[in-house]
Amino acid sequence: MDKFARVVGRHYHLFDYEGAPDAERVIVIMGSGAEVAHEAVEAMNAAGEKVGVLKVRLFCPSTPKSLSPRCPLR
Repeated sequence: MDKFARVVGRHYHLFDYEGAPDAERVIVIMGSGAEVAHEAVEAMNAAGEKVGVLKVRLFCPSTPKSLSPRCPLR
């Protein structure tokens, strides 16, 4: 991902988490729906829910070890 960042000038992680750090529910999503889910999570958190969205940026290769630091549900 660092090589990609150098080429395109934008930095991504394999997984990006947005939402409550103490989320009770998390949406795991990849692709164009991730931004819509992010907006929904922001609205739900503003209404008092404890939710988050885990955006999968790169499908392969990934491992549970690379996922777990990004997700509050362990």
